[in-house]
Amino acid sequence: MYAHASEGCLHVRPVLNLKLEKDVKAHARHRRRNLCDGARIQGVAFGEHGDGIVRSEFHQAMFGPRIIR
Repeated sequence: MYAHASEGCLHVRPVLNLKLEKDVKAHARHRRRNLCDGARIQGVAFGEHGDGIVRSEFHQAMFGPRIIR
């Protein structure tokens, strides 16, 4: 696991090989857990340069149904 924190942001980069099914599943678990942990402390799960398509499955949980509509 590689991570650093700056200006209130925690950047986490798990060392995974996304060509391996076990690591793809681990990546999904990490994403869900990070979203829940972030929401618990009123944070959000963004990439460094925005939320992007890759995190769209979490938009409703992060922003709520009113914003998504």
